[in-house]
Amino acid sequence: MLERVYSDTPRILAIQDVHLVASPQTAERLLAFYQDLVGLTPIDASADTKSVSFRGVSRSDPKLIVSFMNNPPTPRPRRALLVRVGSLYVCAEAMQERSLPYEWIRGWSFFDRRLAIEDPAGHRVEIVAYHGF
Repeated sequence: MLERVYSDTPRILAIQDVHLVASPQTAERLLAFYQDLVGLTPIDASADTKSVSFRGVSRSDPKLIVSFMNNPPTPRPRRALLVRVGSLYVCAEAMQERSLPYEWIRGWSFFDRRLAIEDPAGHRVEIVAYHGF
């Protein structure tokens, strides 16, 4: 198993739970991606279920729920998940070490930066780090 690369436990930034659909063949890679790279904690990740759930820093925060089905619909080319982490640079280094393609997204200010990556099922995941002043 890969080591987590973040100093802060990540948070899923959503109003309600995020639901994604993926092929059962991607289950192990999705588990490794969201647990080891993104840093989310799996909940109910038994092999006999048809879905896996992940949680961020707090039990009251929204969850990521990935349901597995044969022939899932093609993921839309828009962001499916936004996760806040402690450092974008640590995340970018981890992606480079694993040879995962990612994209820097830069907004109007220095602090408006994100990383965009596709999970093993093809869903677009954006990673952001907010800095307190």
